[in-house]
Amino acid sequence: MKTIALVFLVISSLLFVQAAEPGKNQFTTKIEDVDCVVKVYSPSEPIVFSMLVNKDSLPKSQLMISIMLTTSDITSYMTDEEIAQNVKTDRFDKDELKAEYERMRAGMKKRSELTGPDAEDNPWKGMKYALDQVFIIESKLGKYLVYQLSPQGTKKVNGRLSSIRKHEDGRWVMGATKDETIDKFKQSLTSMIPKEFEKLQEESAVAVLPLEDLLK
Repeated sequence: MKTIALVFLVISSLLFVQAAEPGKNQFTTKIEDVDCVVKVYSPSEPIVFSMLVNKDSLPKSQLMISIMLTTSDITSYMTDEEIAQNVKTDRFDKDELKAEYERMRAGMKKRSELTGPDAEDNPWKGMKYALDQVFIIESKLGKYLVYQLSPQGTKKVNGRLSSIRKHEDGRWVMGATKDETIDKFKQSLTSMIPKEFEKLQEESAVAVLPLEDLLK
């Protein structure tokens, strides 16, 4: 009888640990008086990509495509329709969209070419980005993604860069809104969420999930 009770106790303890563990993979915080639940993701292996991309090795993950829109010349290989699926367009006149996409392509291509192997010597030659961390924030204002990138290989490393995407219609999209309250909230997310996570991590109060789960 004691053996059965002991086995039951061990199994119960394991189930409790398994049930409690997922809670460590998220934390709650308040940003601009909005309650937020945050989940943290990190890559198991380094995820490094060049700004000057190869059309034969474009990412399959929509999340990575969204991130690379402002960190590579990926738009050179995307149609207007594909760009439109990843960018909020309500701030542009419909008649201006095609010209806007062309400006986006040209600007990112020019910037990315400064990092290529044949570029003239400059601080950005050979630069790549490493995707370090991703935070998914859920709140009454919507679902957001804050991601952190580290510049790699530059002569002067600027540390981590943070940016944000909103989840709309099953996709992570970039772009500002016409609502100042929402934009202020988004700006606060990029500055406050990483700091809050670092503080909790020092206290061993939060763990991370594998980023690969989000990149499928």
